[in-house]
Amino acid sequence: MAELIDLGVYRQQLTERIQQMDLSDCVLPQSFKDAFTSFGEYQIEAYYTYSFKVTSKKSVCYVPNQWVAIASICSLYHTALMEYKNKVKALGVSDDVLEACHPSSNNTEAQRNDESLKEIAEKALENYHGENKDLLVRFLWDYDWWGGGKNIKRSNDWTQSPVLNIANAINSSSSLIGAIAAALADNPSTRNVIVDSTKEIHISTPLRMNKMAQKIFYGAPGSGKSFAIKNMLENIPSEQVYRTTFHPDTDYASFVGCYKPIVETAEDGEEKISYKFVPQVFTNAYVRAWQHPDEDCFLVIEEINRGNCAQIFGDLFQLLDRNEQGMSEYPINADVDLNKFLVAELGEDAEGIKDGKLCLPSNLHILATMNTSDQSLFPMDSAFKRRWSWQYVPIDYRNPKSSHFTIEIGGHLFRWVSFLEKINQLILKNTDSEDKQMGDFFIKQNVNEEEFKGKVMFYLWSEVCKDNYNTPENFFLRHAEDGSEKQFSFNELYSNKATNYLLDFMDILKVEEIEASEEIDEDDEDDEFEEDTADGIKRPIRHWEVDGHSCRGMKDAAKYTFERYLEKVQPETFQQILDDWDYKFVRRTPATYTQQYDFELRGEQYTVYIRRYWAFGVDGGNQRFEPFIDYVKEHFDIEIEEMTEQ
Repeated sequence: MAELIDLGVYRQQLTERIQQMDLSDCVLPQSFKDAFTSFGEYQIEAYYTYSFKVTSKKSVCYVPNQWVAIASICSLYHTALMEYKNKVKALGVSDDVLEACHPSSNNTEAQRNDESLKEIAEKALENYHGENKDLLVRFLWDYDWWGGGKNIKRSNDWTQSPVLNIANAINSSSSLIGAIAAALADNPSTRNVIVDSTKEIHISTPLRMNKMAQKIFYGAPGSGKSFAIKNMLENIPSEQVYRTTFHPDTDYASFVGCYKPIVETAEDGEEKISYKFVPQVFTNAYVRAWQHPDEDCFLVIEEINRGNCAQIFGDLFQLLDRNEQGMSEYPINADVDLNKFLVAELGEDAEGIKDGKLCLPSNLHILATMNTSDQSLFPMDSAFKRRWSWQYVPIDYRNPKSSHFTIEIGGHLFRWVSFLEKINQLILKNTDSEDKQMGDFFIKQNVNEEEFKGKVMFYLWSEVCKDNYNTPENFFLRHAEDGSEKQFSFNELYSNKATNYLLDFMDILKVEEIEASEEIDEDDEDDEFEEDTADGIKRPIRHWEVDGHSCRGMKDAAKYTFERYLEKVQPETFQQILDDWDYKFVRRTPATYTQQYDFELRGEQYTVYIRRYWAFGVDGGNQRFEPFIDYVKEHFDIEIEEMTEQ
């Protein structure tokens, strides 16, 4: 069996490749135009310089060439997913096993945890001892790993969501991109004309970063800065990557090198102390880059702002100015000790020490991370900052992995991303800054009460609330006996009332709690039936009337209701929308039984997730929709009625 690709890594690489594409003037190769004349139900009528004309039945559409480039990369993931499925099917894995491994309550048991799903997958492949077994097992049970949602056993649509997530396209374009990607997946030779044609279509190579010589990844703690660099260097051999972490005691000698006493054994066996130049991480990376000019070499600096950069870099800071070829614009003289060492390692006439001067080669890249919450440790001067490119790593409330993290407090489960959104809003409000906000990977997995107190609450107290105790800016709040809100301190979280205080804290923040009955299968979202109810019965699509407008099914009714809300209320801000819906039926992040809706407000594009059910586990078809119906009637005077056959 041929070696399989790690889907989690591959997905991230393809996503980054699309992000790094230069598609400002996207021209398709003629060989591609000759071969690609239709896709799905669309016929290509004409190609232009930067777009092409397609027809479908009686409709006409003009498609930008950029969508083809994006779809070509997306189709690579479709091919990889199908390779996995074909292999597990070839090994005799049945649809029943695929069903049992899917993390949904449609299985014969209640929703399973990761360990039980993994056991089922391992059992299914217990007699297989060939290559890639671990990857195949993981493919069966770990849908988060490869970005899946719908069951692998489905014949034609289970790859759509993970493939299109790579493109990160808005809804209006995703269907066409998906159709192009599917067609290209069936025609790899045509697809590869685009994938391989880096000159004609101006796609930059992901890791050959001649113009990205120095970059700092910055953002909130836990936003994934180190992870972004790790993924970027996933396929780089370890001998080409040099790592260090700055701290207050880091200096030039520990970064570049210096003479140190060395114990050596003489020929007569006697040990003696001598002094030699001992190179450190910068010098080691410098030597490697000059000795292997055809390979990229990376110096990774974690927590760069925790050290005194002016002291650590010294005059090396001048080397960070690069010319168009990626080499240092202004070489500097190496000190005597470093000069002697580099001559011995590179040779007296080598470019890396020619005429006694240091010069960074174009294949030496310096990548660094910086926590915005720590930026005051050693402020960087503007001259140092301008020699770096900067990439902000945002907090991702929709990350397919961290969005499943939970917080357990006193037997109650809360969604991590719901807590994160609420608390980050308070941090921004109370500090007038995003610097102290927490990233989605501030926690790495589900946490219990003790872990939540020791990691999350301690951070919030020490970084945000400690100096605001007994002021309105302190958001460590609990319910008092008279029904008011009262402040508490971090020390009180280690009293016998800690659990109650934390539950009050979550209630005041309006953090979403996970009910056991919420664990409902989403696999049949596009079927011709309403979603499964608590009794497990699929019921035919119902028809609804929203303010006199006919709608087919609850999804359509919920979507049109939100459109009516926008029309009637005409909200001023996105925050007003979230407040109007009380985060119940309209929210920032996906959840059980939500549907994405993109819209424009005051000239800006926004995305919400409309949740048509709130009361779960109620027997009967309409009753789960009734809380939505009652809410919009009470708050927006929107009437929803079921249409009955006459």
